[in-house]
Amino acid sequence: MVLIRDRIVHFIENCGLPYQQIEKKIGVSNGFVGKIVKGSSFNVNILDDFLIAFPNLNPLWLIAGEGEMFIDADDKLKIHQEDIKKDFEFLKQEMTQKIEILHQKMQSFAV
Repeated sequence: MVLIRDRIVHFIENCGLPYQQIEKKIGVSNGFVGKIVKGSSFNVNILDDFLIAFPNLNPLWLIAGEGEMFIDADDKLKIHQEDIKKDFEFLKQEMTQKIEILHQKMQSFAV
């Protein structure tokens, strides 16, 4: 079973950057990345730091081991568009409900 820690180590070893540069990008102290590679535990919040510092790192791969390690810009755009569409549908539904409530209140005043 491959753990999140194993995927973090795999990313560190394959991203093409020296440890110090990775540490600087994710905002941790010198030696932190080396400790992870050697097996030290880390706070799960560091995953956010990796995902923010490396926007092409696939969150689904990192967390669940699904898909490819890196996603390209087109994939990120598709994900973003899907999120926007879901948000729009939610807001549309919410507004429709509020309009219906207002319509019912207006009808009660007309009586």
